[in-house]
Amino acid sequence: MNPDLRHRLWELFAAHAEGTLDAPQHAELEEALRSDPEARKLWFLHQDLEIGLHSQLPASSAATPPAPSAWRRQRPLAAAVAAGIAIGALSTSALFATIGPLTARVTQLLRESFEAGPAPLHTGMPLRPGTWGGDSTEVSGPAEEIQPVRGKKMLRFLTAQYEGGVQKTGYNSDLHRVLDLQEHSKDLAGGNAWITAEACFRAAACAEPGRYLCGIELRALSDLPEQGGENAMWRRIFAEQRASSNTSGVPQNVSRSEALLPAGAPNWTRLRNDLHLPPGTRYVLVTLHAMDAQAAARKAPPEEVHFPGHFMDDIQISLSVGRPMP
Repeated sequence: MNPDLRHRLWELFAAHAEGTLDAPQHAELEEALRSDPEARKLWFLHQDLEIGLHSQLPASSAATPPAPSAWRRQRPLAAAVAAGIAIGALSTSALFATIGPLTARVTQLLRESFEAGPAPLHTGMPLRPGTWGGDSTEVSGPAEEIQPVRGKKMLRFLTAQYEGGVQKTGYNSDLHRVLDLQEHSKDLAGGNAWITAEACFRAAACAEPGRYLCGIELRALSDLPEQGGENAMWRRIFAEQRASSNTSGVPQNVSRSEALLPAGAPNWTRLRNDLHLPPGTRYVLVTLHAMDAQAAARKAPPEEVHFPGHFMDDIQISLSVGRPMP
C-alpha cells in the first residue's frame, strides 16, 4: 500500500470515529474495506488502538464528569501512534476488529503469492497439512497481458487432471491445501469461529468469454484418514458432510463461492468465501479452482477441456472468533 493511500485511510478512520464522515467519505471507506485486505487490517488495528488508548484516559470522579470533548482532543494522538506502528503491525498474525458493539479477533493463517517455497504438487489432493497440491499448475511470472497482484509470481492453471489420477474427465483445475487448526482449539471450542479465504483470479483475453468460473470451497473436518490415500480422504469428506447435514439435508461443514471469470478483464477478480466452523473442527480443506463451465455443461471429453490463460494470486486465509471477518 502506498503512503498516500495509507494516510487517506487514517483520515477516514479518524472522521468515522469523530462522527464527521459524510456520505461520499462513507462510500469511499466502505469500498476500501470491501476491496482491499490491507485496508481492513489497518481498520482492525485502528479500532484496537482506539479501545486501548480510550482505556488509558485519566478517570474522572463521578462528581466532575469529563468534558464531552476530552477523548476528541486526544484523537490526534491515537492516529499518530497508529500511523507510527502500522507497518510493523501488519506483519503480526493476530489483529482485533471492533465492528458495532462486537469485537472479533482475527488471525491470519496464511498468505500465499507463490514467491518462495516449493511449487504445488501435481499429484492430487494433499493428505496432510502444509502442502499445496492438486491438478496440473505452474508458478509463472507475468504472462499474456497479466501482471501478478503482488511480487513477481502467480499461479497458472493448466489442466483439470493430475499425475496418476484415475478420473478420466474433469472440468475443474483444483488447488488444495489442508490446514491444521489444533493450536486454535480454544478459539474453536466456543462454536463461534469462522474461516475466511480470499484469492484473486484472472483470465487472459485469449480465454473464451463466458466460459470460465473461479471458485473457493471450504470444508471443515474433524479428522484425516490414517491410510488409504485420496479415496480414503474422499470417504472422510463425505462422512463428515453427512454427519453435519441439518434436518433439510444441507451440510453445515462446507461452503462454496463461485464467480464468472471474465476474459481479458483489466483487473483481477477478488473472490471470498466464509465458513462457520462446527464444534469438533480440527482441519479445514481449502480448495481453489478455475472451471471450464461450458465443457462441464455439455459433458465434453477431456481433450476439449482447456485453460488457455487462467491465473490465481494473493491467497489469504484467516480465522476470526466472534463473527466473520468484515
